[in-house]
Amino acid sequence: MRKNQERQHRLKRVKAAGLMTALCLSMMSVPVFAEDTEAAAEAGTETGTEAGTDAAVETYAEEEYSIDGLLIAKHWVIMDGKPLTDYQHPGVTYDDSTRTLTLNNANIEVDNNEFGSSLIPAIQVNGKSSADEFTVRLIGESTISYKQPMIEKDCEAGIMRFQNFSEVTFTGDGTLNLDCDGNVYAGIQFIPGSYDYCGANNLVIDGCTINIDASNCQGGTREASLGKFHGIEEAESITLNSAELNITAQENADLAEFDGVVLRSYQVTEPQTVTVQNSKLNIVGPPNGTDSMANGMWLWNGNLNADHSEINIDLRGNTAATAIACYDSGSSHITGSGKITVNSSDITLQTSNSDSASVIWAEEGLTDMGNSTYMAGDTMDTLKEISRSDLFSKYTPQLCSYDALKITPGSAVLKGDVNQDGAVNLQDLMLCLNHATEVKLLTGDQFTAADMDGNGAVTVTDLMQLLNLVM
Repeated sequence: MRKNQERQHRLKRVKAAGLMTALCLSMMSVPVFAEDTEAAAEAGTETGTEAGTDAAVETYAEEEYSIDGLLIAKHWVIMDGKPLTDYQHPGVTYDDSTRTLTLNNANIEVDNNEFGSSLIPAIQVNGKSSADEFTVRLIGESTISYKQPMIEKDCEAGIMRFQNFSEVTFTGDGTLNLDCDGNVYAGIQFIPGSYDYCGANNLVIDGCTINIDASNCQGGTREASLGKFHGIEEAESITLNSAELNITAQENADLAEFDGVVLRSYQVTEPQTVTVQNSKLNIVGPPNGTDSMANGMWLWNGNLNADHSEINIDLRGNTAATAIACYDSGSSHITGSGKITVNSSDITLQTSNSDSASVIWAEEGLTDMGNSTYMAGDTMDTLKEISRSDLFSKYTPQLCSYDALKITPGSAVLKGDVNQDGAVNLQDLMLCLNHATEVKLLTGDQFTAADMDGNGAVTVTDLMQLLNLVM
């Protein structure tokens, strides 16, 4: 039932985005150039509607703003990549040739971006084609917030929304703070061009820092999103490369549901992936004693790859919580999804000590590409070392048996170097063969070196991979 509700919920949101576009344009009484109207008519489209967003429509605006473009307060508009007014915000520039928005120590305080009783994004960027890419370049420290956060308004909007893009990249060496106060539903939100055809909506955070703060957020107000907040919502894949992402709802007892990262749950045919490479990811849910639901990362049909990174997820304050969930969203499993891969990473996961909480739900378990140490327990104060084979429940193989888990990098092990002599050769192949045929079993670092695919077992697959290295 929940899956159907999620599908219907997202379908309504896609339709609502188109309706909001038409509503905003009609309320502003914005004139459309006749030549563009004729071009749109020849293309068989209607201006100011979702059907016409792919037409070459140029709109003029003064001291107003349109939802069908880039929104920065009420004073600066970009429609289809073209600046339409002379109003600019200090520290904000846009290069249409590269589709790059630069925030250079910008302090953007939006009045409230309100139409009637609805809250719309502080910044929204719409792609004309699902193949479009967009870049946000960060210099120094920039902040986006609402001057007067709306309370008890009809809201299902993120403070930043990107619609119909193949990829959005945040880059640079700067910091972006998103203050999600009032009835903000998400920090960074992705919306497809339509429900039936979705752009990739890939998010890349490269070299910069993004802080999403929901400490003073009441969440969405619509029935399907009442009291909910998502740090990053509906991306198909997320890559952190030498970057830092912090999502927090500390000291917030008002949220009914908190999700740090949520991947798209519909129109998915290939595994989705969150890759954290040489980066830091920190997710902290509402405080202790909160009777609410929480998920650190809800990766529908997805995988998590942690490579030389630090990940901290703290959901101790929530009665029902999962730190990392790699879960199927449809009736059938997508081959290649549902797994966690760890390589020389420091990972700390905490949930509440209750029957409805677990640090990991992974359909295909956890793969270790190194030689990590695993410490687990009911709380961080009761951690004890365990083997990776004891990490998941014997009765529910995809569910971790613990509420607190710490994974730390072990000693470096060269894959294939079974005898630990610094080279991969026929001697290593023979040791691996002896283990597979139970002539002499491998242990410790030798076993880790022979486990080429890092799945916790030495099989014919590992032998073939090792043979390829030797030959």
